[in-house]
Formats: sequence, structure tokens, C-alpha cells
Amino acid sequence: MPELITREYFLSDMKGKSIIVGLTYTYVDGTIRNRVQFSGTLEDLDQRGIVIIKADGSEFTLPPDKDAYQKAPLGEYKMKTTGEIIVNPEFMTTWTIDLKEN
Repeated sequence: MPELITREYFLSDMKGKSIIVGLTYTYVDGTIRNRVQFSGTLEDLDQRGIVIIKADGSEFTLPPDKDAYQKAPLGEYKMKTTGEIIVNPEFMTTWTIDLKEN
């Protein structure tokens, strides 16, 4: 069972910080269907999970698994899917989402 991020931890260490997100969607056989990358701001922790406000203003929610979020090393990060360069984000997270069908 993963350790979940508490509301207190989120408010003191994460809220308002920048994040880069990488999502890889795979089929059951391991074949990659799609990759998505984006940046945003850690906005809230509610019953749905961690709410991120993306650079385009839309919301995206991810599970509050504490091990999935790391402090990002200083540097420039190029989003492969858009070419955008993000400088010194405060957090980073990557997820693999297994799809049931091709």
C-alpha cells in the first residue's frame, strides 16, 4: 500500500510549487500507445487527489502517492511532446497508465 500525501504535508511543502509531469500510456502487452508531458502548478489536495493547474489553465488530477513525487534537480527540462523548455521546476512526477485494450 503506497504512503499517501497528507493535507498538512501538501500545504506546507507542495502547494503553489511548479511541477513537470510525464505520462506514458501502455497496452497490456507493454506497447506504448501515447506519451504526454506538461508543466503546471500544484494547486490542491482533495478527495480526487492532487490537483494540478496546467500551463494552459486546465486542471489535471493525479493520485497522492508520496513516492511518485520527487523534488526536481535544478536545470532545464525540454518537453519532448511540445518542445517547451521548463526551467527549474520544483517537483517532477512520472506515471505509466496501463490500458485494458488496444
